[in-house]
Amino acid sequence: MKIKSKVQYVLELSSKEIQSIYSFETESLVRLQIVKKVNDKRFLKKVALEDKDYKVRIEAVNKLEDQKLIEKIALKDRNYKVGIAAAKRLTDQDRLQNIALNTIYVDVRVAALNNITSEEFLIEYIIAERHYLPPIFYEVLIDRINNEEMLYKILKANVWYFPNSKIINKINNESILEKLALDKTIECGIRELAIKKIHNQYVLKKIALTEKFQQLRISAIEDLEDENTLIYIAQNDEDSFVRAAAISKITNNDILFEIVLTDTVDNNKINAVKRITDEIILKKIIQQSNINNSIKNIAILKINDEHFLADYVVNIIEEHIFNKILEKINDQELLEKIAINAASYICAYNAFKKITDLKAVHRVARKSIHIPVRKDAVSLIKDEEVLFEIATKDDNSLVRKEAVANITNERFLREIVAKDINTSVRYIAVEKITDSDVLERIVFCDNAEAVRKKAIEKITNFDVLYNCITNFDEPTEEVIAALERITDLIENDINTNSDEEIIQKHINYIYNINIDVTDWYIKAICSDFLKNIKK
Repeated sequence: MKIKSKVQYVLELSSKEIQSIYSFETESLVRLQIVKKVNDKRFLKKVALEDKDYKVRIEAVNKLEDQKLIEKIALKDRNYKVGIAAAKRLTDQDRLQNIALNTIYVDVRVAALNNITSEEFLIEYIIAERHYLPPIFYEVLIDRINNEEMLYKILKANVWYFPNSKIINKINNESILEKLALDKTIECGIRELAIKKIHNQYVLKKIALTEKFQQLRISAIEDLEDENTLIYIAQNDEDSFVRAAAISKITNNDILFEIVLTDTVDNNKINAVKRITDEIILKKIIQQSNINNSIKNIAILKINDEHFLADYVVNIIEEHIFNKILEKINDQELLEKIAINAASYICAYNAFKKITDLKAVHRVARKSIHIPVRKDAVSLIKDEEVLFEIATKDDNSLVRKEAVANITNERFLREIVAKDINTSVRYIAVEKITDSDVLERIVFCDNAEAVRKKAIEKITNFDVLYNCITNFDEPTEEVIAALERITDLIENDINTNSDEEIIQKHINYIYNINIDVTDWYIKAICSDFLKNIKK
């Protein structure tokens, strides 16, 4: 017979008939249906104790009322799931406690504990540490305990795997919290949690002054309000971290200044500086020779006096510091002072970029100790007398070149060419000169070939160019340059359809040069040019 048919058949039988066939039934599913239908206590006891299938036994246990029998099953059944079902059926507190203490199965133990209502037993049980329980169970168990003295008792047991923070959160009785905080037999982590909930200033002061462990003193300081005690700790505690905690709560500027001068740890000095609000004291810190720059830099960023900031910033080189200081300075005279005197080029340059007063720009161009700053300042100047002064007096050729590049006055340019010792400066000046007589003098007088050649390239007068060629005894670079200049000018005349008489006159210069010079190389250039012209 199929199992489904068997089950259907069994369900149609009377209770007595069902019990009579139970012993002979081999199918668990059928036996399970039998147990569901039968309520006879003796039969159910037999099934709960003897059936081979744990599911059938569970079904029987779920219908039992006998507390003693249920306890026996919970302790003795070979399958822990049956033990759980039995523990859940129990209401007798003594029997539940017995199961919790003696079962070999953790899950059965948990099921029993979940039904126990006695807080005292639960506390004694978990403190005894005789049995393993899943960590999550302790969380659940603590939720069930509300007696704060009992919770204190748990904490005093110093069991590391208890949810101590959760226990502390349930305690609000100040006296119990104080007992926990002051009890040196209790583990430090628990005491620290208690200290964080205490408001009694006397207790906090006592812990802050006398406690051996650093972290406990720090925790007490966090809520300590008595500034005299905080000052004493900040100046006398041997532990730098404890001193730091006290410093972070002090508001007395004079005391904070003393700490900056006397504390042996830079971080504590820095923390003290950060809490100072009096600019006079902050300035005193800046003026102390025995305080390092990292601490002074923090102090300076709290000061708003622009004159003081300007005096300080000229001597520092840390870019992130002087940029923050410059953000506070808008006075044009002070920015000028920094642009001229700052030790750092970047600092000077950043100050210069904030200057809008043109006269200040002139002074920076004349006086800044940084060449790039002077050069950039010169590039903004339009006054040619100022540019001429810089072009003739600045000791750096790059700055002089920048000045010359903006000069158009030929008198100034002639004087620069005549007096400047730097070839590149004279070269730039020559580029801007148009007077042929001046250019001719440069060709014959300047000691730099590049400058002489540049002068020749600027000349448009054929007579002057002719003189440049015929007055040199040998084919120098200048002679060749002059000849090339003449040929270029003639070709330009031809290409622009100038008057034929003028063109012929200019070609005659080439004939004359070809006749007058003796150097074969010059003659060859002239001959080639004349041939090309004829073609």
